[in-house]
Amino acid sequence: MLEVCALRPILKDPHLSTGARLGLLRTLVLSTAAHNMGTWPSLAQCEVAILHKSVLRSYRTCTGQERWKQTAVPDSEVINAVSWLTTALLPALARIRLLCRMVRGNRHELMALAHIGKGATRSWLASVERDLEFITGEGSKLVEMRGGPWRSGRRC
Repeated sequence: MLEVCALRPILKDPHLSTGARLGLLRTLVLSTAAHNMGTWPSLAQCEVAILHKSVLRSYRTCTGQERWKQTAVPDSEVINAVSWLTTALLPALARIRLLCRMVRGNRHELMALAHIGKGATRSWLASVERDLEFITGEGSKLVEMRGGPWRSGRRC
């Protein structure tokens, strides 16, 4: 996220709308910083904290809600204001997208290689499996949302 330092004056420009600043952030910074994020295995807590801090600092710069200002806004409100995913879900979505591209592209050799390494520490395929469990509500997280009106009950 070093690119943000050079772009900070642009991202703070009061003549640009917040939407324009967020668009610049998304295309110029997050696209390069998150390049190949789908290949990342599950992140350790310290890695998640670094990613969260970097991305939220960029979000805050664009929305003018820096931490040093008197009106300290919680991270959740900043994320809602920019209408993006939380930083913990960004790698999960990227991994699921990569899995879909592998399946759609009949990349059997890559799937076989991922399956061979599934038992390894911080395996990519094991991370994808946890991501899918989380998204579908089958995992231990978000148990209270199971059976909600948003779920059709059908399996894909």
